[in-house]
Amino acid sequence: MGELHAGGRAPRSGDRSRCPACGTAVDASVYRCARCLVYFCFKCRRRVPAKEDQFQCLNQMCERYGKLVCEFCLELQAVMGEFPKKELVSEGIAGYRKTTHSRRFVTYCALATAAIVVGLGFGLDLCCGISWWWTLPVAAFISYRESLYLMDCHTNVAPVPAVYRDIVETAFVGNRKICGACRQSVARL
Repeated sequence: MGELHAGGRAPRSGDRSRCPACGTAVDASVYRCARCLVYFCFKCRRRVPAKEDQFQCLNQMCERYGKLVCEFCLELQAVMGEFPKKELVSEGIAGYRKTTHSRRFVTYCALATAAIVVGLGFGLDLCCGISWWWTLPVAAFISYRESLYLMDCHTNVAPVPAVYRDIVETAFVGNRKICGACRQSVARL
């Protein structure tokens, strides 16, 4: 590699007093040969055809300002961007919640229901003379269904929405080309 200047930058490479295409003597500050009309990079003196991307520095204080610079003499700088994002803090609650009852409570409720049904059967037997024995299977069936319901019961509650917080995430967006001398923006010609 070449020597570094005091600022830590590499000096211009190539013969600065000659055209890289035809070898004609040219001024060190030009980037186009007057004889063969070939464009070349101000820093490395490499030929830059018209179909390639051509750049120039936009910093007026830079030595490469307004000069043609090839893509290889530029540096890449990472561009970071900020993106808003929502993060879940707590989940919401749906419109119902499962409640569990103790076995003792379910058993007492089933026995109370069975007693009421059998009691109604005795009342019908006394009033109307209808036999009460049919109330036993009815009471057993109703008590069984009630115990199933109470064991897997859902209570309606007011729904609670989920809570989110806004955060800003920094992420890599892409690269941009900058001047190798002053590290400022460049323009594509």
